Amino acid sequence: MLVNGELMDFLVRFMKARYRYLIFILNDYLIVLDIREYGIKVCSIMPGFVNTPMLHGGNLKLNYDKCIQSEDIAQGVLYILRTPYNVCPTEIKYRTQYKPDEK
Repeated sequence: MLVNGELMDFLVRFMKARYRYLIFILNDYLIVLDIREYGIKVCSIMPGFVNTPMLHGGNLKLNYDKCIQSEDIAQGVLYILRTPYNVCPTEIKYRTQYKPDEK
């Protein structure tokens, strides 16, 4: 199960809940679900500010070059898929190297 930043942002806005609280619930759900025994890798991907069209539509003043790029997230997914069959990464957290809110 892959959850991208856009889906998580939608959930946050829809439920008007704190992001970290939703991550906690989602991670607990994935642990309870535990389908790894069937050879399915379960990993929670928690990106920060990802440079997507959705991010451009808001009223935030960001330097998009400092945001995480969608290619960075794709590399993380490939990392998960390329791990040996007996290894299951359970969390990948992305943080920007530099503050994206500074132009």
